[in-house]
Amino acid sequence: MSVKSYDPGRVSLILFGQRMSGFADGSMIEVSRTTAARSSVAGADGEVCVVESRDDRATVKVTLLQSSVSNAILSAAEAAKTKAAFLVKDLDGASLCEAPNAWVTKPADFKRGKELAEVEWELEVDHVRITHAGL
Repeated sequence: MSVKSYDPGRVSLILFGQRMSGFADGSMIEVSRTTAARSSVAGADGEVCVVESRDDRATVKVTLLQSSVSNAILSAAEAAKTKAAFLVKDLDGASLCEAPNAWVTKPADFKRGKELAEVEWELEVDHVRITHAGL
């Protein structure tokens, strides 16, 4: 049995042509499909039909530190209503998530306090492709 290694610093997020950095501790990037890939319908006699969804959009949450320069990139993209390619790649393995278009759907809330704040950005992507391949 081999020992595997995971390094969050080797997870690369490319958004709006820039590599994002300055992620918050904990969950850095979350990608969730908007709808299930398949659903099913059962008739009165028990016949079942599986319906394939053509909706391949996903929601994305990116959590940065308040000090991250990537906040400026996302702020500018939101203000300009920019759409651009999206790529998350785990450089320690073959897992990835990609989409041809990403856009900011909800600007991050503005928070300041005694401690350094986390800044959560919400985006949407289309034609998402998610590949889980381990380390």
